[in-house]
Amino acid sequence: MNWERTANPGCQEGLSYTYHLGHPVSADRIIFALQATYLGSLSVIEEPLGSRLCHRVLLKRRFEFRLGQREKEIVLIHRISASDTLKIKDRGNLESVLDGLK
Repeated sequence: MNWERTANPGCQEGLSYTYHLGHPVSADRIIFALQATYLGSLSVIEEPLGSRLCHRVLLKRRFEFRLGQREKEIVLIHRISASDTLKIKDRGNLESVLDGLK
């Protein structure tokens, strides 16, 4: 899948990134792939956001992925408590999942 990562300009710490996807992909497919990558250790919370359903995918003290806030976007928010090594690993894991989607 084609995607592009941009740092969110409002976050001066480099903790927040938006992934712009080349085409819509169901949140369920992405969540399934992420759960497989993290061996089922992720928490998933569904929140209504107006007419949308936002999925928050969390790993305590490491990150939050937000799916469904905007069409064809995933927001990654690193926790400040995560090490730089884990932040790089978690971005890589998400990017590997996205690369594997068609």
